[in-house]
Amino acid sequence: MRLGRVRLLASAATISTLAGALAAVIIPSADAAAGAPVALAGSAAALPAGAVRLGALPASRTLTVDVTLKLGNEAGLDALLAGLADPKSPYFRHFVGKDEFGPEFGLSLAGIDAVRSGLSSLGLNPGPTDPDRLFIPVTGTAAAIGRAFGTTLVNYRLPGGRVAYENTTAPRVPASIAPYIQGIIGLDNIYRAQRASHRQPVSSTQGPAVPAATAAPAAHPAKPCTTATNVAVAFRGYTADELASHYGMTALYKLGDLGQGTRVALAELEPNLSTDIAGYKSCYGITTKVEDTVVDKGVGTGAGEGEAALDIENVAGIAPATTIDVYQDGSTTVDPLFDIASKVAAMDRDQVFSISYGLCEKEAGTAVLAAYQKVFKTLDAKGITTVAASGDSGSTGCYEGGTTQSTVLSPWVPAASPYVLSIGGTAMTSAGPLSTEVAWNGSTSKFPGAGGGGVSALLCMPSYQDFNQVFPKTDPPIAGMVSAQSVKAKSCVSGKDPKGYRRQVPDISADAASSSPYIIVYTGKWFASWGTSAATSLIAGEAALIDSSPYCSAKGWGSGTHVGILPQALYSMMTVNSAVLYAQTPRWALRDITKGNNDDTASGYTGGLYPATKGYDMATGLGAPVLTAEDSFPLFDPGMANEMCDWFAPGKAADVSTHSITPSSVKAGGAVTLTVKGTGYLEIPGTDRAEILTKNNTKFVTEVPAACATHGTCKVRIPGLKAGTYQVEMLVADFLPCTNGCQPFATLTVHK
Repeated sequence: MRLGRVRLLASAATISTLAGALAAVIIPSADAAAGAPVALAGSAAALPAGAVRLGALPASRTLTVDVTLKLGNEAGLDALLAGLADPKSPYFRHFVGKDEFGPEFGLSLAGIDAVRSGLSSLGLNPGPTDPDRLFIPVTGTAAAIGRAFGTTLVNYRLPGGRVAYENTTAPRVPASIAPYIQGIIGLDNIYRAQRASHRQPVSSTQGPAVPAATAAPAAHPAKPCTTATNVAVAFRGYTADELASHYGMTALYKLGDLGQGTRVALAELEPNLSTDIAGYKSCYGITTKVEDTVVDKGVGTGAGEGEAALDIENVAGIAPATTIDVYQDGSTTVDPLFDIASKVAAMDRDQVFSISYGLCEKEAGTAVLAAYQKVFKTLDAKGITTVAASGDSGSTGCYEGGTTQSTVLSPWVPAASPYVLSIGGTAMTSAGPLSTEVAWNGSTSKFPGAGGGGVSALLCMPSYQDFNQVFPKTDPPIAGMVSAQSVKAKSCVSGKDPKGYRRQVPDISADAASSSPYIIVYTGKWFASWGTSAATSLIAGEAALIDSSPYCSAKGWGSGTHVGILPQALYSMMTVNSAVLYAQTPRWALRDITKGNNDDTASGYTGGLYPATKGYDMATGLGAPVLTAEDSFPLFDPGMANEMCDWFAPGKAADVSTHSITPSSVKAGGAVTLTVKGTGYLEIPGTDRAEILTKNNTKFVTEVPAACATHGTCKVRIPGLKAGTYQVEMLVADFLPCTNGCQPFATLTVHK
């Protein structure tokens, strides 16, 4: 029996009551009423062991900091975000358009003028206000910045030799502008974002280390050149076509979906060689457009460490017709990931945003966490899918390898930020759509590492992740979403969220293991690369394919807009029908990962706190997305691509009706072609079928494919039938025909 979707989302009012669960970032101060300077959250994180104080930062050194602004209508923004994926909400599909966010949700122009004037009066030089009114960049000498914010900036020599600085006390601002300011970013640079990737050159004993362009490319854009295939076999790695097959993308390619019309933004803190990208594209026979955008400070030239090459090549290999926008920022003062995210939001030209960098939560600082929270809400409100690597140190996110261990449990940010899809890691046991995956844990291998995951110590669960846990009578809880490892916190408890859970990551996962690496071109040679950044850019490519898929443009079914993999829809889908979405048949939108854990024992931690289990777990999240359940035609069980597009469709997918068939009377014993007319059919090859039953649905007879030329007309070739009366029902993408307010079937008479 085919299963249809039952829409059981909570009402907009119910969801809206859960929005805004995260703790406030402004430290209350009794001094405010008296006009004294007000302290803000943002004192620097604890110094690493072995840091040596060198003295005050030179007074004349010029610095730039970001003064982040409070939102003018955060309650309205939270209500919008809670309702974007709720078909019952007045905010359903109401994504914020370009240049609309600031006037609708940002600080008022009067408030911005007051902040700018106040900063200038302190001897600082405010730069242009962010178009979305998220922050104001401010320049000044170290002495001026210290005086303005009531703190001292001190240099330290860190273990390893790098000299960095931090503020000795929390910043303070005049009471007149304190109500408008959220925090200050850039008062310290002790901890810097790390890349979540690793690489190893393919040696002469493992395969030919030669430039990609030396072999002739294959005709199909999903197929690599012979050299890449040989390298993958020799190194036990995977090429883009194998990854595409494993995650159900090949069928989309056959429909002509290569990511055309979409743009993917990449956050990069390093340069890359254009010759590497050209070599990779030559191997695959693709012409993916790559454009660079410098955000704050250039990243220099050269090959970098291979992160940028991996990200660009991975997206190009998965979604070759998309445009890749590389946002580069080499700043060592203000947080470059915040600045890049703000730039992506302000330009509002990309449908997907991928971040392969991060640092552990406890090192980020409260001001940065609050800024992340706000910018990712902005991106989500605009319908931009943001994916971020969860890190490669398992549950011990502060461990960075080497000889110094760290057993502290901490997730990575910005991956742990709400409204970001945190991407964990798996290890593939073999290629192909039916192969199994386990949680990535290479702790005992030659190349240690494990997929990041765990519970935030500071951030609360966003409403989309916990609303069905708070109100289980409204929707069935997702298996494993709340477990013995979940954490409650008083700071997360409110009338909106009486249980008060902390944010849990990751959300979804993909291949990230050194045992199943990605084959890329770096410094003109073949390399094997792995890490959760590889998984992240892979899923970014998947989101681009969903955006440009025919499912999203199909009349009556499609969203008509870019949807990618937005977190609200992902968790809502799982709440409504997790058993069906996990099943290999009929739908299979996610591959549940149930084996392994993410203990990176090289860190010294062996607690086994986060095993992979049925449903959600903090080793692999909800599982690995599968874009189409069938990797070749037919596409009757369409997977994640159809699910996401349909979720945001303005109509009801279940409204599949059959008004008439022509001819309605045929002779027994001979095959015949029928013309079926109705509503709700998909014009996508392989997605429509006709089910023949005896009168009154008493007995199933047969099911045959249908070719639908329009939203309302299909051709069906039925086999010879015995004399009698039959019912013809149209089934589309595995949904049952409607039962209320429309006609689910037409009658066919077969005579002798």
